[in-house]
Amino acid sequence: MTTHSAIFEQLRTIISELTGNDAGDIYPDSVLVDDLGIIPETDLPRIVKRINTEFEIVLDQKMVLTEVETVSDLLTMITDEVELG
Repeated sequence: MTTHSAIFEQLRTIISELTGNDAGDIYPDSVLVDDLGIIPETDLPRIVKRINTEFEIVLDQKMVLTEVETVSDLLTMITDEVELG
């Protein structure tokens, strides 16, 4: 079973690789748009696609767009899906 912290590290790597943010500057309370400069229309779909591939889950992009504000929000959504299997 994947731990919450392991999922966070993997998510941190994904965000870093796709946005150019330094992984060390990505925290659970980082706001995706304001703190990390993520563009919802272009960056978020790529991030969600990569998350879905790496974690073998299916996150709905529209749900992510409307319900996720911070890295922690996204982490919770991923963890819930991973645990559901």
